[in-house]
Amino acid sequence: MSYGGFVSIAFQWHGTLSDLAPLDRALAAAGLVAVDIGETAENQRISGWNMAIDGSSHEITCRCYDAGAHVATTLDIEEERFDELAVQIGRRRLIEVFVGLAAELVRSLDLQYAFFEEEAEADLAPDRFDGSRLFGITIVPENARWLDRALARDDIQRVDRLPGVVVIYRRLDPVPHLG
Repeated sequence: MSYGGFVSIAFQWHGTLSDLAPLDRALAAAGLVAVDIGETAENQRISGWNMAIDGSSHEITCRCYDAGAHVATTLDIEEERFDELAVQIGRRRLIEVFVGLAAELVRSLDLQYAFFEEEAEADLAPDRFDGSRLFGITIVPENARWLDRALARDDIQRVDRLPGVVVIYRRLDPVPHLG
């Protein structure tokens, strides 16, 4: 099997690259441990975090980019590592862990969305997101004014409700060739 990509949680949030403290606090509150908080340079910051997954620690890379009035952010794990973990703890359990992290970030950063999928990108400004573009697994606030319209789509495979958020599955697995 060929690897080289990432499985990612992606979102944009109201903030600036000059003050990433709200993001860092949210990641820490969600249980991630900072390993290497990189310098902000060339309109981006890349930092390393450890994420506990069923008793062991795994590296997650946080990439933040200047998106004007917002910060575009991805949390990436190498696809090969994701697949190895899926074999160890079960694919469904691993997906639950990442969906749980995304749900926590939607709640704590007041996000309008978080996408979880292979090579997810944070290319939608939160003010412009209206639920018409859903990807892989999309996590949104339970009070989104457009939620009913998004849930009426024909391509939804499953919907889960967690405290404060709704998880919309267009695919049951973030890596389409394996799910």
